[in-house]
Amino acid sequence: MKRKLATTLIFAIVLTTFFAPAAQGATAAPTQSAIFIDGTAVSFEAYNIGGNNFIKLRDLAFAMTGTAAQFDVDWDGKNILLNTGKPYTVVGGEMAAKGSGAQNAAPSNLAVIRDGVKIPMSAYNIGGNNYFKLRDVAQILDFAVDYVGGNVVVDTSKPYTMPEGTVLAVNSYPLLLVGMTKAQIDAKLGAPVLVDELSGVRYANGLKLGFDVDIMGDIPTDSNRCYYVSGLLSHIVSACPNTLTLSQVRALFGSGDMSYDEMDDRYNVVVNYGGVPLVIESDRNGTVNFKSMFFYNTLDTYTDPANDYSWVPGEWRYFSHDTGEEVTVVVKEASASKLVIEGTLNYFGASSWVSASIFNTVLTSTDGRTYTASGVRDSWYNTLTLTVTLEGGRIRLSSDVTKFDSMARCAFAGEYVLE
Repeated sequence: MKRKLATTLIFAIVLTTFFAPAAQGATAAPTQSAIFIDGTAVSFEAYNIGGNNFIKLRDLAFAMTGTAAQFDVDWDGKNILLNTGKPYTVVGGEMAAKGSGAQNAAPSNLAVIRDGVKIPMSAYNIGGNNYFKLRDVAQILDFAVDYVGGNVVVDTSKPYTMPEGTVLAVNSYPLLLVGMTKAQIDAKLGAPVLVDELSGVRYANGLKLGFDVDIMGDIPTDSNRCYYVSGLLSHIVSACPNTLTLSQVRALFGSGDMSYDEMDDRYNVVVNYGGVPLVIESDRNGTVNFKSMFFYNTLDTYTDPANDYSWVPGEWRYFSHDTGEEVTVVVKEASASKLVIEGTLNYFGASSWVSASIFNTVLTSTDGRTYTASGVRDSWYNTLTLTVTLEGGRIRLSSDVTKFDSMARCAFAGEYVLE
């Protein structure tokens, strides 16, 4: 992962008295608005929290399959994976009936990865399910959503635009610029009015962004990704009043604690947004105003999954009742250039079973996704060529026999998707 040094020094916030943003929770009321997708009314289990509609990702993906903004949802054991442009894979339980009455909603900090890019998103857990703000999902998947005549209207043929905001609510549009490339952000905000390696990249609307450049002094290019956003409170709070008390901030964001910045002799309110501290300047009582600066720095939490292999090591399995095959692979080491694995393949017959294994096998890669090794010997002395592909939280293993030992009863060979 590239080191993000260019803007780190000037954006650093030293909190000498810091309390982690406490999860306050919220009350979720079943939404009374009808939701239309490309003109068709769809009945969702959706909830209104603080004036915003929250919905389950799998329900939305199910309903949007076949549209211009279709996407699939997967789970790699740690992260929610969104794959755009693909039809949804049904797992069961989608579009369940809506619960009756208000529900308790607890903040949820599950990581969301869209097409390989990790994005901090605000979510709530309601009754064991995670619900995401519909406008947040619309922004990261780039489809239009509007409120017309008391109905929520989704148009997948149009791009997302930031709402005007006529009621007091969190406007997450600037925060969800995190993870986007500079080219993508320029397309939304226009060309920067200032690009400086020390003060960051400023846009005409007043937002200041930091990007993942290699070393101090590098100017961000179109391919660099945003990891830092700052601006005025009015940027992230629609219909922002002149002042908000600490209790009002907590009600608005679902969390909020006081902190003190010793370097700048400044008090802040720290709230939790998508598992990342959102820091807002305040007075000593926690009161903020529409001109208060906010700082959203994902440097310590944002990881570009293209360079994140922490999910790969461990045990991966495949089993087929039809063929009686069971494959277990243990990944002992993983990086962009190398995998170290060992594994066992068992064949279970009607009255017996046979097994073949490989030991401490090193596979190499040039793209950080597909790894190969040739001349590998299994436990029956067969010679193999192995290919391992990392794909969306799963591992695809392909093993071909290039030389079969005449004494072997089986071989560590075949093609399997391990989970």
